[in-house]
Amino acid sequence: MEFLQHRRDERIERAVTINAVIAWRLAAMSLLGRETPELPMKVPLARPNSAHSNRYRLSAPDNLGAGVVTLAMIAGYLNRKNNPTPGCKKIWESYIKLVAMSQV
Repeated sequence: MEFLQHRRDERIERAVTINAVIAWRLAAMSLLGRETPELPMKVPLARPNSAHSNRYRLSAPDNLGAGVVTLAMIAGYLNRKNNPTPGCKKIWESYIKLVAMSQV
């Protein structure tokens, strides 16, 4: 809550509510990407601009499993052969980085 730096209760409540919805959607995306990776990529993700796409060498994902891995790579997921699929924490870190990149 200190990170949000809101002074009024209603603003804190609003920020917590919005973050809870975002966290729930990212957790659902992580779970669905792990359980049913063949689903089509319908989860709305902001496309990083070309400078960030070139930096991270990201390609457009074909399915939800690839989308989850692509998103996790923004936060440092290496996608090695024996690595487990990325979890909620890595997806949240990626989301925070993606938001920061889109604000530049």
